[in-house]
Order: sequence, then structure tokens, then C-alpha cells
Amino acid sequence: MTEAIKVGIISAPERASDLTSRMIEELANDFSSEINNDTKWKVDRIVDSLIGSTTTASEILDRTKDIKEEKEWNFAISVTDLPIFHRGHVVAGNVNQKDGVAQISIPAFGWIPIKQRIKKAIIQLVKELIGDKKFKNISSSQTITRTKDKSGRHKKNGFPVTFIRRYPINENKKNGIDIRYSVHPKINGLIRLFIGMIFANNPLKIISSFKKIIAIAFTTGTFALIFPTVWQLSQVFSNFRLTMIMVAAIIGLVLWIIAAHRLWVFSSVQDKTRIRHLYNLTTTSTLLIDVITYYVILFSLFFITSALLVPTEHFVDTVSDEGKVTIGDYLRVAWVVSSLSTIVSAIGAGLENEELVQDITYGYRQIHRYEKSNR
Repeated sequence: MTEAIKVGIISAPERASDLTSRMIEELANDFSSEINNDTKWKVDRIVDSLIGSTTTASEILDRTKDIKEEKEWNFAISVTDLPIFHRGHVVAGNVNQKDGVAQISIPAFGWIPIKQRIKKAIIQLVKELIGDKKFKNISSSQTITRTKDKSGRHKKNGFPVTFIRRYPINENKKNGIDIRYSVHPKINGLIRLFIGMIFANNPLKIISSFKKIIAIAFTTGTFALIFPTVWQLSQVFSNFRLTMIMVAAIIGLVLWIIAAHRLWVFSSVQDKTRIRHLYNLTTTSTLLIDVITYYVILFSLFFITSALLVPTEHFVDTVSDEGKVTIGDYLRVAWVVSSLSTIVSAIGAGLENEELVQDITYGYRQIHRYEKSNR
């Protein structure tokens, strides 16, 4: 009986681990159907903190090689949620054919449908590691070739995302990398990476920690609704001024959360300026998504409350010269109260789960994993 080919998937904790765990049962069948159906495949998966704490491809591949030899796998692929760069380009994957190891960076694949993209990428990298000389019955459509279109530019070759291109490394391979997959052009790669990092942060994960802020904001706002001054302000303020107050409230709450929970990254494990800026931009954008979601929830609550709590007759006498009010009038009241209560709640409330909040930052996760891997 032919001995099974053992492929190991080594994932970073959290996002990468969750992603690979959802596909691990499918990979053996995928290898059989996509690469060679006459071979028995065995796929194992482990989680390793060091894979998620370094942004250096050579360190990731060295660690992957050590684990591969320890586990006696034929091939090993590491999956990290950290960004990888080479000469300014975002790197989606690297291959070391000699040592039988490869590496994938999840954020380079952007947003949905991320699971299918990563699974196809793993299959592609296993093909690279095996090579067409290992299995004579691999079809020509499955072999890895580098073709050009009529303009002479390289086409994508099997990698699942547009703009990701395969580059054989012909230079002096000090780091052992034979093949690199990079995202081109650079601006596309940075945009895709940025979206992928926000998605990896799982923005809506910390919404549950806003319960205390929502409670204080709703209590404050409901109390303010009984005063006619708030109703009058909603009619006096222009749409531009209401928008500016809302923007100020949202940005203020984001900055307060960053400062109160020490989310700004001043140094990373590698202490690279570009990485720090990217981490901080991702954290700010993630929190913006959270706070905007919180604001929408609060606005909805205040709209319902104002419609139920504010006496229609008194409201008409206070704000209307025509003897009637519309839904738009109640929406403007909810708009004012949502903004004001957001500002007040930011001053007096804290998020409930500080560890969960800190976990949305790449720098915090990276340092935590690095410390864990060195215990």
C-alpha cells in the first residue's frame, strides 16, 4: 500500500486558526481531486504562536521547517494573519521547494470569500511543493507554468485572487525562497491588505463590550428628551451642523477608546515604522466601524423612544409653525440626542472587556504571541 503524503497546516492563533479549522476536513479530498487521486493524503493542523508574531518571511519558513521535521510531515504550509512585504509589495505567499515548506499571509487576500481563497491558495502551494516531476499523472492544466499575454505581461497562474502574480526567484536565494506570490500593482496590494487586516480584526466582535456605554448614553439621552430645548435645537441646527456634531461625537469616542485602553502601537516586535503605521490605521478603522455601528443602534433606540415619549401636542406647539410634525422631525430629535449622549457617555463610561478590546490591535496580539512562544 502506498504511504500517505502528510501535509501539515501551521496556523497563527485566533483568526488564522479559526479559518484553517473550518477547511481542514476538506483538504485531503481537495488534494486528491486537484493534485493526484491515486495518492492517499493525510492533513494535520497545529497552532503556533511564533507564526503569528513575526512579519519576516524567512523566520516563518524556518519555524515551519522545524515543525515539519519534528512532526515528520512531507510538506508544511504556515498561515499567518500578519502582513508580509517584499520591496514595497504585499506578499501573499512564499515557497521553499527544497525544504518542502511554504507560507501564506491571509490579509493579502482581502475580504470575502476568504475561506475559498485561502483553501485554493493552499492547494496551489502544495502543487508548487510537489512539482510536476513527482507525479507523472498530473494533468497539464494542474502543472504550474508561467505564461504571458499578447502584451508580454504575466498572467496570474492559478492563484485565486486577481492581481496576485507568481515570481520564480532567480537571484541568490539566501532565505531559501524559490517562488514568491506578490500583489500588483502596489496600490492594489495595499488596499487589499488594509481591507484584509480590518476583516481579520473581526470589527463587530467587541460590540458586546459597548453595553455599558449604550446604557449610559441611552439613560442620558432619554432624560434629555423630556426637555423642549433639545426639540428646538433639532429644528434650529442645520443638516451640516448636525452632521459635524455627529462626526465629532464618533471621532471623539474612537480617540477616547484608543487612549483609555492603550491601543496605539508605539513599537512592534520588529519595530518597523511601516508596520506600526499600518497597525494603528487598521485599529482606528476597526474602531470606526464599531462606533458607527454603536451610533446606528443608539439612533434607532432614540427614534423609537422620542416617538413614544415626546407628547405630540406639546411637540407641535414647541417646534412647528404649521401645526403638524413629521417623521423627519422625530428623526432630527434622535439625531441630536444620539450625538450629545455619545459625547457624554464617552466621558463617563469604560468598555467592559479590556482584553477583548486590546485584542483587535495587531501590535497587542503580536507581542502577546511573541511572549507566549518564548516561554
